[in-house]
Amino acid sequence: MPAPEHHPDTDLYVTDLDGTLLDADGRLPARSRAALADLLAARTPLTYCTARGLPDSRQALDGLPFTLPAGYYNGALIARPDTGEVLDERTLPPAATPPLLDALRAAGARPQLIGRTGTEQVVLTEPPGNPAEEAFHRARAGRDPRLRTAPGYPPRVDAAYALVCLDAAATVRELARAATALAPPGVAVTVFDASEHPGHLVLQIGAADADKGTAVRRIAELAGHRPDRLVVFGDSGNDLPMFAAARDAYAVAGATEPVRRLARQVIGPSALAAVPQKLHELLERPWPHP
Repeated sequence: MPAPEHHPDTDLYVTDLDGTLLDADGRLPARSRAALADLLAARTPLTYCTARGLPDSRQALDGLPFTLPAGYYNGALIARPDTGEVLDERTLPPAATPPLLDALRAAGARPQLIGRTGTEQVVLTEPPGNPAEEAFHRARAGRDPRLRTAPGYPPRVDAAYALVCLDAAATVRELARAATALAPPGVAVTVFDASEHPGHLVLQIGAADADKGTAVRRIAELAGHRPDRLVVFGDSGNDLPMFAAARDAYAVAGATEPVRRLARQVIGPSALAAVPQKLHELLERPWPHP
């Protein structure tokens, strides 16, 4: 399929995946797939920015031929989804990772280390330590090629994109305070909602310039579009920087309140193909479903 044409003065559309384009089970509804195939065949400048990595994003998108640069790990990595070519990478300073891991483990957490070993993307983790982590592992068992139990401590990667903890809200806030006290310059400690796990939060520690807002502006540059022509779709706290960077932002039904407040419009739910339907409306293309 030909790549989308690069016209700087046209809009660039960027969507989140989980909870926005994908349904609650992390799957792409059949109606969404058909509608996205129609848009991509028309060379629509469309891409995505997600907390997922490249391998599991490809799997979730079921072979759809996205070609524009896409963002992964909440913006720590930008790569071509069709070839896997890395275009931009924002990693934790090597000296910062071990003490932060030690502090999180000393506080009782079981952090995931998300990174790269050679060219392979990995999520190294210890066995789950709370119900939300157990649900996370169950949902990805056999489906996420990156997920594996760390073979030793501390786990080793060639490049670390992020440390991530999923736990009860009060626990994550305590972990965030401890991590913030240790984080050197250039490292950001971020807490956002775990929309799939009520009462829980996600702690992410990564490079200070690794967020979805920075990523979508960089994606626009790499794709040959002006950053003031960004139109984005999302649902949760990690999408807020992307919403702040965009000209227009749309929240799906079920989005968190902060996301809804920044949105131009709240559209329908992901399960009913709300994002592809809105894209067809914005582009004045006929909806391909009767």
